[in-house]
Amino acid sequence: MIKHVLWTALLGLMTCATPTVLAEDNLRDFVLGSPCFNCHGDGSPKGNGIPAISSYDAAGLAAALKAFRSGERHSTVMQRLALGYSDDDIEALSAWLAGQQQ
Repeated sequence: MIKHVLWTALLGLMTCATPTVLAEDNLRDFVLGSPCFNCHGDGSPKGNGIPAISSYDAAGLAAALKAFRSGERHSTVMQRLALGYSDDDIEALSAWLAGQQQ
């Protein structure tokens, strides 16, 4: 019973909070782009060899993702991730990520 109440409360909180976030951002772009910050951080260089997203503009991000996807640029993780993105996904993701830096 307590699990049911907790899950219901959590769902309610998520439902209330989601429109505020989604009113500002396109859901697709938010879902595609949010995981990028797990490795690339908040924009400040981390010294871990992973470039900060803030070092790229939208065109640079799109070019890098397309290069990973084609195999022109090599990376164990990014190459595999980029394979899952269509050209439209890459353009939307790049624009959204670049917009987060403003």
